[in-house]
Amino acid sequence: MDLADLLVTTPNRPAYDKASDIPAWLMAWLHTTQSPATRIGSTIKALLPLDRGGAVKYAQFCVAILPDGVSAASIRPGGVNSLAKYMPAELVVHVTGHELKNSASALWEYIDAQLALCMPGALVLAGWPAVPWGHNGSGPSPA
Repeated sequence: MDLADLLVTTPNRPAYDKASDIPAWLMAWLHTTQSPATRIGSTIKALLPLDRGGAVKYAQFCVAILPDGVSAASIRPGGVNSLAKYMPAELVVHVTGHELKNSASALWEYIDAQLALCMPGALVLAGWPAVPWGHNGSGPSPA
């Protein structure tokens, strides 16, 4: 929904830079900085409640459930694990930007093996039906 809000509130965003025919950045404000991860991290931290270091400017938009150590680095593992839940690695890498030229891909450093990679086998070993081909399934959840 937030992505839709961004796209709707900036309706004149070109899909391509006309001069270079290069696709436009989804969030152009990240393209103008030398350190996008730092900028994203600062933006996320600004959304913390005031008493935990959030920015006064965003106090009315604070997100109380953000953990104290939140950073831009928090996003990638969460995204990779979410993708790995439903997609095989050969498709996940097209979204994450990792390479799969060999078995030592950095993709595997982001996937939480306890949840995303062990579930297909654990389900079968426990006598449950296998997840659909290519899916890893959900990890354990409270009853």
